[in-house]
Amino acid sequence: MEIDEVMKRAHIFEADHGPDGWPAIRMSDVTILRCEILELRAKLSTQQAGVRAVLKAAAELVCAPSWSGVSDEDCRLEQALREAGFVTPNVK
Repeated sequence: MEIDEVMKRAHIFEADHGPDGWPAIRMSDVTILRCEILELRAKLSTQQAGVRAVLKAAAELVCAPSWSGVSDEDCRLEQALREAGFVTPNVK
């Protein structure tokens, strides 16, 4: 069963019952929703780890002594990292 079908059915139950009533939901629907949540959390965690790795590499690149930052792309990367608070301007 697709998650979209479960979501549709849950919405129908919600629309069909008053605020003090309790819709009759199937445990299988709850299980499907739970599995979907767990799968999405796992994907999010993996994506967050990837984003952190990319940001760390970008910050290390921008902060390296050999960083020239002369091209438009270099400047945009450095500016984006500064605005996000990942790097700060060098002050002597």
